[in-house]
Amino acid sequence: MGSPRLMGSVMAVAVLGTVASGCSSATSARPQSATVTRHTPSVVGYTALDDASVAAYWTPERMKAAKPLADEAGSAAERTLRATAQPAGGAPVTVDPVLPSAAATRTASGGVSAAGKKQATWKRGGLVAKTAGKLFGRGDDGSSFVASANVVTSKDGDVAITVAHALRTPKGNWTTKLVFVPGYKNGKAPYGKFAVRKQFVPPEYMKKDSSGKWVRDRRYDFGAIVLKPLNNRKIQSVVGGQGIVFNTPDRPTGYLFGYPANGNKGQTLQYCSGSQVTDPAGVMPHGMACDMNGGSSGGPWFKTFNVTKGSGYQISVHAAHTTVSLISYGPYFGASVLATFRAAEKA
Repeated sequence: MGSPRLMGSVMAVAVLGTVASGCSSATSARPQSATVTRHTPSVVGYTALDDASVAAYWTPERMKAAKPLADEAGSAAERTLRATAQPAGGAPVTVDPVLPSAAATRTASGGVSAAGKKQATWKRGGLVAKTAGKLFGRGDDGSSFVASANVVTSKDGDVAITVAHALRTPKGNWTTKLVFVPGYKNGKAPYGKFAVRKQFVPPEYMKKDSSGKWVRDRRYDFGAIVLKPLNNRKIQSVVGGQGIVFNTPDRPTGYLFGYPANGNKGQTLQYCSGSQVTDPAGVMPHGMACDMNGGSSGGPWFKTFNVTKGSGYQISVHAAHTTVSLISYGPYFGASVLATFRAAEKA
């Protein structure tokens, strides 16, 4: 996602890992209907058969072959839809990180240096090496795509967060065959492949304009996925969960993680760190100099991060980048994003 003003300037903004649209295949998961009202998230669920088959579909070969699809520029309708005002907030809410229930999280030695625009491979291990991972899925035309996601602490222990544009296509349909692979590295799934059973996005993210065309308000480019247990264990007990904060105006020095195609061909967890920069259009509150591109969309953006433990408090997701100045942007976690997260917790 990105500022529509930037899209119209020499600093072209690219949406990371945008999903293609088209016609669903006969084997696609069947979405359930949903009623959308203000702060009532749009939601889709999948049948037990879909849950059972999706992990088997994503073989190591298919995971390696999945690529971020072409980035999309913002349309005139999107620019009209979006206001420059910040999404509504509320009282600050903080959820603390937790470790896996099975064992403590290991850390590795090594320096941390990814300041500036250049990304680096994360080699210190810790909690983030388990909670961050790749999200695989299919667009309406059956094309495979890959994005990033991250497990956060939730009451039911089965929620990861990503971007809305990994969950809904430009035609307003839901993506299918979604599976999350925490700790993905070089084609391997060290903690297993967790099928998605429900997915949520804020209601403000996608609406129809007066002509009946779907348009997106990318200030709400946030998605929550509820994951099916694997071997009778929920994902939070397997890999732990990061902290997350809502309704905070802080703009601290942060850490941004993901699996970009231009970092070891998307086969390792990459990161950037640095001070926040300002969106010239005043739309996106979180910005950082970073060269991560497609595939890193949905990766966690931390407000506070302990490099020794690999744990912190997520304040946004990687949603867009400028292709010229190499600035990454993320949405504000306000009232609607909080409502979306709470709905996923209860699902």
